[in-house]
Amino acid sequence: AGWWLAHDGSAARRRRDDARLLSMLDGHAAAAAALDDGALAAACRAAARPAFTGLRLADGAAALALICEAVQRTLGLHPHPPQRVAAWRLACGRMVELDTGEGKTLTAAMAAAMAALAGVPTHVVTVNDYLAQRDAGTMGPLFTFLGLRVGVVHSGVAQGARAAEYACDLTYCTNKDLVFDYLRDRVSTPGNASAA
Repeated sequence: AGWWLAHDGSAARRRRDDARLLSMLDGHAAAAAALDDGALAAACRAAARPAFTGLRLADGAAALALICEAVQRTLGLHPHPPQRVAAWRLACGRMVELDTGEGKTLTAAMAAAMAALAGVPTHVVTVNDYLAQRDAGTMGPLFTFLGLRVGVVHSGVAQGARAAEYACDLTYCTNKDLVFDYLRDRVSTPGNASAA
């Protein structure tokens, strides 16, 4: 019984936090919409670092409201409440599960944008080449608006070109390419060859 009470309590707390986040986002929406494009992009950059490093709900809501406005302007999409909540949870380092059709591509892009704008090298990892290329292309207008450089790594990218792709502000890549590139780099690093 104690486990269920604790579980229910934490679930209730999460629901309250989610409701507070959404209310704060709604409160910031009008101010974000009033900014011109240049001011909006600058505001996104300024708000991302305190939101991502401090992980305070108020800072997160301010940054996410700006990013949501950028999403609407560049992609013509209006992030719905589960996407906004999930993007914030991802930015907080939590695992998120969304069903098919709930908007994982946009959710991941919003969290990735916040991290990259905060100066954190960011990888969005997908399961196949098609998704890595598609998602980077689909979300490209948002990232360009925010001044972020986006790399893409998949099986068709030559080994010699991969370092430049990984050096971008954020990189879309496949899970297998990321793992093998990491292992390849570890083996080729001086002093690690004997450990391989």
